[in-house]
Amino acid sequence: MQQVLILIGVSIFGILGTMHSIYAFIVNKFNARDPEVTSAMK
Repeated sequence: MQQVLILIGVSIFGILGTMHSIYAFIVNKFNARDPEVTSAMK
């Protein structure tokens, strides 16, 4: 039973980590809509 719970927990972190990496490096949804904001942050 413990191994099943550990596997479920690891799977959740793995899925969330993969989704975070995809959104952070591939998708541009985290970019600001206003180009002036983007230039101000740089």
